Order: sequence, then C-alpha cells, then structure tokens
Amino acid sequence: MKKFLLTLTIALTCGYANAQRQVDWSVDEIVLPTEINSSAQTGTTITLKAILRNNGIDDVLVGDTLYFAFAVVLKSNPSTTLFSGSFYKLIQENIASGDTIHLDFSGTSSTYYKNSLNVIFLLNSKVSNIPNQLQGENSSNNTLTKEMIYYNPNKFGVSVKDIATNETGLSVYPNPVNDVLTVSCNYTVLNANGTVEIYDMTGKLVYSKTAASIESDFTVSTSAFDAGIYTIQYTSGDHTSTSKFTVVK
Repeated sequence: MKKFLLTLTIALTCGYANAQRQVDWSVDEIVLPTEINSSAQTGTTITLKAILRNNGIDDVLVGDTLYFAFAVVLKSNPSTTLFSGSFYKLIQENIASGDTIHLDFSGTSSTYYKNSLNVIFLLNSKVSNIPNQLQGENSSNNTLTKEMIYYNPNKFGVSVKDIATNETGLSVYPNPVNDVLTVSCNYTVLNANGTVEIYDMTGKLVYSKTAASIESDFTVSTSAFDAGIYTIQYTSGDHTSTSKFTVVK
C-alpha cells in the first residue's frame, strides 16, 4: 500500500538543559492515539501525543534535529502499511540528560476504510546533528508500538469476516466464477476517482470501470471472458489493490 500524504500541525515542548554532547534517545510512551477514527466526509484524522526521553549522559542542544516517523500497519499482516509519515523538527530548547519532551501533532488523510481494522501504530524517533550523528547507546528503544482499532465511519467493531478476508483491498466472489463476479472494495479516497481494471493472463485489458467513488459492492459480467486466470486492480488516489480470480466454463 502506498503512503498517504498528510497535512500536519506539529508542536513540541522541551525542558531546559545544560550544554553537553551525547544522547541515548527513546520513545517512552504513546499517549494518543488509543484508537483511530474516520469520517465519510473528511477521511481519517490522527492525533498523536507521545513522550520522548534523553536517557544518555549528555544533552541535546538547540539546533539539533529531531526526527520522528509513524506508521499504521495491519495487525494480521504487519507488512501491509495503511499509511505513514516521517518528519524533521529543529530542537528549540536544550534537553538535559534524563529530561523528556512532549511530541504533539495532528494529521488528516483523505482515505478511509469501509471495514474497521485491527492495526498496530508504530512510532520511531531519534535526534541528530548533521554532519555529526548523535550516537544512541541503545537503538532498540527508539521505536514503540501500540495495538488499536482503526474504525470505519460507522465505528463498527472488527468482525471475524473482516479478519478472514482481504481487509484493506479487494474481495471477489465467487472464485472460481462462471457468469457474474461480485467485487467488494474496502477503502475510499475522498474527492478521487476510482478505477477498476481487469487483465487476462497475457496482460490485455478486458474490463474497465471508472466512478467518482465505489461505495458498495458491484458486479462484473464474465460470461464473455475466456476460461483462465485474471487479475483485477482497483486504483483510487495513491492506493492500488489487486486480486486474482479464475473464470471457468
């Protein structure tokens, strides 16, 4: 899954510290989100509040660079990223050994999912002073994860069916199919056209459908298709999902 583009509002609050040089940086706590909510009108909004700590014997100084990145991945398949982002921010106040800072930002994506999903929220952070990288004593504490539910606009719970099927992309049935294929797409990108294309085994386009959005299941007549394996692809905004089905005669 491709990355989402996010519009962010970022704020950092730091404690005062004396001037020194080496750090061991950690993500201590993800306070928010505890769940991810979405709207059919505005898409998905994430509010992040986290506590970061300098565990080293030296200080982080004004002008050093704070890096942080987040990702939301499927719990059932962590290699599937629903959306992510990475950002840099100059440190505005010294951070002494043992001090913490509070990281706050909000982000909005134009995409939402029609089924609620079990997800893992990952946050990674580190500090640097280019060209001299600040070396942490323990890189394993730079990342923290938190399990939560990514709710659909109706805030339905996660069903057993959702877990068992292709949660983030296309579901097609029956498979194999003879005359009529039903297609179900889990996600919607606001203000973006959705295109469904079907290709045969040679890569030839045999079906195409474009709509302002695909809000519900729809059917495709496969009666004129030759027997064989086909690839169906749905594209909307930065999202592309694919699935395969077999036509039998």
